[in-house]
Amino acid sequence: MEVIDAVWEIRNLGKKTVEVIFDNKDIEKPPSDVCNIAKKIEEEYSPQYMVVKIPTGNPWIGNELRCRGFDFIEMQIYLRVNKRDVNQSFKKYGHLFKNAAWRTATQPEDMEYIQSEIRKGIFFTDRIALDKNFGVKIANERYARYVEDAIDHGAELFYVLVGEEKIGFFLDKYNGNSCKGILGGLFLSAQNKNLGSIQYYLEFDKAINYNACSNFFAVTSSNNVTALRAIEFFGGKINMLQEVYIKHYG
Repeated sequence: MEVIDAVWEIRNLGKKTVEVIFDNKDIEKPPSDVCNIAKKIEEEYSPQYMVVKIPTGNPWIGNELRCRGFDFIEMQIYLRVNKRDVNQSFKKYGHLFKNAAWRTATQPEDMEYIQSEIRKGIFFTDRIALDKNFGVKIANERYARYVEDAIDHGAELFYVLVGEEKIGFFLDKYNGNSCKGILGGLFLSAQNKNLGSIQYYLEFDKAINYNACSNFFAVTSSNNVTALRAIEFFGGKINMLQEVYIKHYG
C-alpha cells in the first residue's frame, strides 16, 4: 500500500488531497479490513478530497467503498508497447502519417504556448474534468501546471505537426531504454477531425525508432476510449487495470 499526501493539489484543486494505492497483497484481506485501512488514513490526514485505487477484479471491495461514501470515477488502464509491435504496425500503416512530424519544444515560449492551448479545455475525460466538484476548467489548469512540473523533473516536451501546423503535443520521460508517456493531446482546432492516432504514431516513433527504446509505457482512462484504441492500434497491450474511487468531504 502506498499513501500519498498530495500537497501540490492544494494549488491545483483547492483541496487537501490524499491518494491511497492498494496492491494485490492488500486486497487479500476481507473488504471491510481494506476499507478500515482507508478509514484510518482519513482520520490521520483529514483530507478534503481522497482518492483510493485498487486492482480491478475486486467488486466486493468496491461495493464496501461505495457504502462508505466513495464513488467510482474511472478505470486507469496501464499499457506496454514494445518495439517489435510498433514497427509491425508502422509497416502496415506508416504511409497514412507521411505528412506528420514531431518537433522538440524546448524554449520557454513553447511551453507557454502549449499551456495556453491546454487551458482552452482540451482534456475532458479524466476524473477531475468529470467530477462535478471540479470540472473541465480546473482539470485543464491542473494539466497546464503539470507540464511545467514534469519538465522540471526531467520530462521532454514535443509538438505534433501536420505539415507546419501545430496540432498537439506530447510529454515523455525517458529512462534507459524505456519511455513513459506522461501527457499528450490534440489542440481544440485539431479535435473531431480523425487526427487522434497521429499523436501516438509520432510519440512511438520518437521513443522507439529515434531514441531506440525497447518499450513504451502509457496510461489512459476508461473514460477515454479513443486514446485506448489508438494505443492498441499500434500494438499496445494492457498490463494492469486499476479502479479509482473518490470521496469529497464537506
